[in-house]
Amino acid sequence: MKKRNYKKWGLCAGLVVLAIGILSFDDDLFQIGKNLDVFASAYKEVNINYVDDINSAKMIKTGLDAMLDGLDPYTEFVPESEIEDYKLHYVSTQYGGIGAGIFGRDGKIYVSDVFEGFPAQKADVRPGDRLLKINDVDLTGKNNDQVSLLLKGSKGASIKLTVKRGDAEPVEKQMVRDEIKQPNVSYYGMVDGNMGYIKLDKFLENSSDEVTHALTEIKKNNPNGIILDLRSNGGGILQEAVKIVNLFVQKNTEVVSQIGKIKEKNFSYSTQNTPLEPDLPLVVLVNGRSASASEIVAGSLQDLDRAIIIGQRSYGKGLVQQTFNLPYNSLVKITIAKYYIPSHRCIQEIDYTHRKADGTVVKVADSSMHEFKTKDGRSVYDGSGIYPDIFIKQEHFSNITQALVSKLMIFDYATRYRNMHNSIPDVRSFHLSDADFGDFEKYLSNKNYSYTTATEKMINNLKVEATKEKQFAGIQAEYDALKTKMQESKKNDLQQNKEEIKQVLENEIVSRYYFDKGRYETNFKYDKELAQSVKIMQDKSQVASILKGDGDYKVIGKPQFAMVSKKAEDDKDTSDQ
Repeated sequence: MKKRNYKKWGLCAGLVVLAIGILSFDDDLFQIGKNLDVFASAYKEVNINYVDDINSAKMIKTGLDAMLDGLDPYTEFVPESEIEDYKLHYVSTQYGGIGAGIFGRDGKIYVSDVFEGFPAQKADVRPGDRLLKINDVDLTGKNNDQVSLLLKGSKGASIKLTVKRGDAEPVEKQMVRDEIKQPNVSYYGMVDGNMGYIKLDKFLENSSDEVTHALTEIKKNNPNGIILDLRSNGGGILQEAVKIVNLFVQKNTEVVSQIGKIKEKNFSYSTQNTPLEPDLPLVVLVNGRSASASEIVAGSLQDLDRAIIIGQRSYGKGLVQQTFNLPYNSLVKITIAKYYIPSHRCIQEIDYTHRKADGTVVKVADSSMHEFKTKDGRSVYDGSGIYPDIFIKQEHFSNITQALVSKLMIFDYATRYRNMHNSIPDVRSFHLSDADFGDFEKYLSNKNYSYTTATEKMINNLKVEATKEKQFAGIQAEYDALKTKMQESKKNDLQQNKEEIKQVLENEIVSRYYFDKGRYETNFKYDKELAQSVKIMQDKSQVASILKGDGDYKVIGKPQFAMVSKKAEDDKDTSDQ
């Protein structure tokens, strides 16, 4: 008798739960219908009664953007008019063109970059050349987008450019458009210490195939280690990240899992193949702009104790998006889950769910971080991006160097240098001489490259605040003297920052002869993270020590800082990278 009663009570309880679920579902449907009805009615009334004519498509787009902005920056609506531009960010860029970049300046169009092996380079089009016409279409008054459309076309179609170089007379250049495909791997090769180096810029289609090809070619040189550079790589396709991890770790190893509120969308991704290089020492370079798929690769290789991470703390994007097609060839991209790397930590830094009263977002507090363990027991933490095993403080260019770059003084001088010198030595042996730097100083003598230093900003703020408090008259003499002294000091900035300015000049000049490959190989001479990678991997016992979590190289405490060595302990950086 009691058993029957238990069954009855169990059945009743089940029916109650089912009824509550149905009621809850019905309530959700009612709320959705109600809100859509209110929105449609408000839109209709505004459209009919507003005093001026309304761009209805723009108004709806604004409303949708405002609605989604309250969630996170990655959930977005893409109307039909923006679909093609959207796809360019998520599909490998491929089009018919000449292989050159452009920029606008004072209402004129100039060539910014030329890519090696493509029609523009073969026709001797150079950075700094001014484009006057394309197929006899005058470019006067046209913007970058309009000119870009004129340059693109079907592969195999002819194109005629009218180009002006410096003070010379314009010339016409005939070309045939070729398929322009921008690779995911922008450089690979051997660096000091017989180390293989791979620079991966993005995780779009075929990125894993490109890394596989690069690694296969590098292995022919019997490298002593591999450096995978993910600095400033903003991510892309999650599955490509898993395949790249698989190149270095054994088959059937879990790399990442995504977990959201819809169970059917929860997945775990594991390696599927035998690794191409499971044993060689491996370093992954990251910085504050390494995000998403980059963090999956760096974080999983760190959690599996397969690679040493060097650089600065990564961006901290642990969210997964999926696109959903909407009517009229539009779509919506929605954050559907968070991802978790092998230690089961999520490295999402911004908490978009729990906002402040004013709607602003907050970072995950240090006190809210949790400790996790790598495969061999090292401590790692969630909520703050991927923190490197070896932290290298990121250096920033001086104000004068930034001004020379932004005001195109470096670009223009490199253009002038290329027009005066038909060739330069091999990339890795080329150095700008002191005489060349002196010539650069003369070149700048009648140029405007004004800039404001942080000290000058403080001095100007002092005047503003002192004036507000009616104290400026009492300090004006000292203020004027300080400002004059500051101006005198700035006159020495070129010499004081000579080495870094020469570095930037060398980079730009070399690119005019050896293109992007030249840029990379020039930068190798000054790349501290790369130098540290080579130094570490030359000492196998040091590599083993780091991956075990002991020795001189380690993260200290919670992810606030790491030290390069005991000697550098006093110089450790605790700033938020």
